[in-house]
Amino acid sequence: MKAWFMQLSQREQLMVAGGAAVLLSLIFYVLVIAPLFHSKTQLLDQLETQKRSLGWMKSAASEATSLLAAGKSSHADDKRSLIARVTSELRKKQITAVKSRPEGEKRLNLVFDEVNFVRLMERLQYLQTTYGISVFKATMEPSAKKGYGKVRVTLER
Repeated sequence: MKAWFMQLSQREQLMVAGGAAVLLSLIFYVLVIAPLFHSKTQLLDQLETQKRSLGWMKSAASEATSLLAAGKSSHADDKRSLIARVTSELRKKQITAVKSRPEGEKRLNLVFDEVNFVRLMERLQYLQTTYGISVFKATMEPSAKKGYGKVRVTLER
């Protein structure tokens, strides 16, 4: 390759070297620079989506808190087990847990995939005000579908 290059005239050598420099620059741009800019744009878009989801979650949480504060707790006499009461009440609104696991008689862990957040919050508020079943711990992740998300909740009586 070196011998071939040396056989070329000086003008041809400059053209080959220039072409190689342009080609290397193009390869560097395509393999390094462009993906970095694309990743940055993609991350900024994800950040904006997460900020919108956070704002929606905060407003929904404050609404749920105000609904809980406004409701009067009657704690109806309930002889059913915690899991039976909760699944029955959720079923009334077509809400089904993917997983449900009792922790003794007082706590119940539930996992929901693609659940309507507002409908779930309304039902949890109803369980709190009517039966004294409250949320002990909850984690929520929004999904691509607006108003829906993945929810893990621990309820206690």
